Amino acid sequence: MKEAIRNIQNKIDDYEQTIIAIVGFMNFYVYDSNLDPVILFQGRKLSMTQNSNADFVTPDIGIMLSDNTGVIGEVKHSFPEEQDYWIRAFEQLMKYDNDLVGWPNNSEIVSTHDLVLLTHQARARAVRNYFREKKATGEISFTRPFCIVEYNRTSQNQEFFFFRVEEGGLSDEQVNNKLQDGTSVPMGVFVNEYASVKLYDDKPELPYLMFLIWNYVVLDKASDNELFRSIAKNQKLDVPFTVDEILEALRNGYSFRKLNIDNSDRQPQIPKKTWVKEACQKFASWGEAKWDDDQKTAITFKCHKKYSDSLQHFIEELVNEGEVGQQSLFEDVITDEE
Repeated sequence: MKEAIRNIQNKIDDYEQTIIAIVGFMNFYVYDSNLDPVILFQGRKLSMTQNSNADFVTPDIGIMLSDNTGVIGEVKHSFPEEQDYWIRAFEQLMKYDNDLVGWPNNSEIVSTHDLVLLTHQARARAVRNYFREKKATGEISFTRPFCIVEYNRTSQNQEFFFFRVEEGGLSDEQVNNKLQDGTSVPMGVFVNEYASVKLYDDKPELPYLMFLIWNYVVLDKASDNELFRSIAKNQKLDVPFTVDEILEALRNGYSFRKLNIDNSDRQPQIPKKTWVKEACQKFASWGEAKWDDDQKTAITFKCHKKYSDSLQHFIEELVNEGEVGQQSLFEDVITDEE
């Protein structure tokens, strides 16, 4: 049981560090590039044709600069022990090495773009060596500038997030110079500017999403009610929502929509409705809420104050239930209603 709990905790930590890596890397272009204004995007559909549904890719990192160039890339926080699987990350990046359509400008194209792979410092040197070996044999090949950037969270007198180029270089001279020797960004920068970004286009662990719904949506609404402020720990207050209300609260307040309000068809709607419905179903099955209709479009939470650490509680409840690793209750697809 302890191992299962620790496994979920590690996955949640990886998820959070991935978000910091994404916004941290983007941050260099916002503040250290002369090519402003800068447009940032995450998970946006880019394709080889004007049809946004044809052979599209959804990079973790998207940056468009004022000189009609850009940067796109992936964050791979960890690589598996077996190196035979590493090629998949590079195959994904090689798909980005094309004249992609769908950039957030009028023409939807840029003159050229860099490619970047961000990975944790613990694996970066091995990944660099793997890249060099496969490049020499022709298994990995890029025509555009390609760069591997390592990152790590470090603690000194205060917490920092460290970034450094491990292989290659970036076309933007100012950003490249800063990252070639490595630079540490105080965590306070992320807290002040990006703390609200808690979701990206990869599905999080279920307890983490439940934690976000409970702490940042349900308790937020409950705290506006004077009755909730005075209830004891063993008392509960009914707090009603529609699933769409929860969905929009998370999308508007805690996704990358905060950095780019473009809601075109190419921009992902995160979280997906299926994710939120699955979380709500779990709340209902645990007696923390009840569905208000058979279609499961509205739900009432039994709101209380008894959790000192709600994230840990949801992790432990899921592990106790023995459902870790089971299939989602809802099919994970995007539909028009999402």
